[in-house]
This record gives sequence, C-alpha cells and structure tokens, in this order.
Amino acid sequence: MARCLRTAVGVKTLNPMLSDQKEVTRITRYLDIQATPEQADVAFVFGSMSNMPAQIAASLYQEGIVDQIILTGGINRESGKPEAENHLRILLAQGIPDNQITRLFSRASQPIRWKMCTWRAR
Repeated sequence: MARCLRTAVGVKTLNPMLSDQKEVTRITRYLDIQATPEQADVAFVFGSMSNMPAQIAASLYQEGIVDQIILTGGINRESGKPEAENHLRILLAQGIPDNQITRLFSRASQPIRWKMCTWRAR
C-alpha cells in the first residue's frame, strides 16, 4: 500500500505507483484516513526507520486518545539498526512514561515472527 502524507489540502501519495490523484482520493475515502481518532486502547508502532510513527503515537498518547503504546520491529534490513529501539528513544524523549510502552521487538537479526489466528463463527 502506498504511504500517504497528510497535508492541509488533503492526502498526497508518496508512492509513484499511485500517482493518479483520483485513485488516491478513492482509497483515502475508503480508508477514511482523515478521520480524527476519538479513543483507542492502544497505538501500535510497527517497525520502520521513519520517526513519524513514534511521533504520531506520542501525540495520540499526549492527547489522551490512547493509554498504551506497543512497539514492534527488529533489525532494519538496509541500515542494520534496531527500528523499535529508535522509536522507544523518541517516545521517552517526548515524555511518554516507560510503563505505558510495551516492547514486542527483537534485537536479533530477524524480526519477531507472529503467528496469526483465524477465528471462525460456528
């Protein structure tokens, strides 16, 4: 999926494969990207070398929208640096209490592998 950047006038795509603004607008409406979150139990920060996910999570915590932040990730394939540890430093520097941050990441060379479960109605 394309990464999008919120701006004062809407959403701009950061992916050249989605350069058609009509398609970006259609996807944005479907996902309701511009909806303001009201309340959530937790914010997940998935592994990334971008600082933005941690900054967004910090803002959500400071605004009282989430009570807990969960960090995931491992060693970045390109940089060799731990993604989630960078996010942890950002959150702590933003004043997020350590006891409100759950760490689900690996310092090993491979990210944690998650087992996904599918529940079926009977």
